[in-house]
Amino acid sequence: MQIGHYWNVRSVAFSPDGRSVASGSADYTVKLWDVATGAVKRTLAGHTHRVTSVAFSPDGETVASASYDKTVRLWDAATGKLKRTLAGHTDFVLSVAFSPDGETVASGGVDGTLRLWDAHSGRRLAALMVVPAGEQEGISTEWLAVAEEGYYDGSAGGGRFIRWRVGNDLFPVEAYEAVFHRPDLVRKALAGEAVPSAGRDAGMARRVDN
Repeated sequence: MQIGHYWNVRSVAFSPDGRSVASGSADYTVKLWDVATGAVKRTLAGHTHRVTSVAFSPDGETVASASYDKTVRLWDAATGKLKRTLAGHTDFVLSVAFSPDGETVASGGVDGTLRLWDAHSGRRLAALMVVPAGEQEGISTEWLAVAEEGYYDGSAGGGRFIRWRVGNDLFPVEAYEAVFHRPDLVRKALAGEAVPSAGRDAGMARRVDN
């Protein structure tokens, strides 16, 4: 048996060609293993808290890792070097995955959001979230999808959780709904396409999701 991590292993994933296995551990590291020999090929160190999830890109060239340090990190599978750090979650990140075409990284965290990232640039594309149900509503079916530029889409009742902050004042979702409720632009963001800025209104109003 090959002993590599010195604390519990939280996640494992095979490379697409089946020749390597990545493991993520509570010892803050990711290790890449040679399946044929059982040897550790390299250790990916950089996270500052427990690693919770690992995934290979479809082409096998990149390893993604999620961590309690609130980040996702993308690593070069061949060299072990850090490519980029994806920061945006506000609490532990528990899961990470690549889209089938390898263009997008998805991460899920304790902050209740699923975040989508451009796998090449690391740009944040959007955050998806289920918003809480009322006391008598049972399991919530209300949701929001929010592009990095501030545009949003959601279920019929999802908007009630949005407030806009202008200076020290809070305004209801209706105050800026005409500017920011743009399902068409959210779809573009989710597809990785460029989305224009909302201009002056975006600078004035800051979304607050309660």
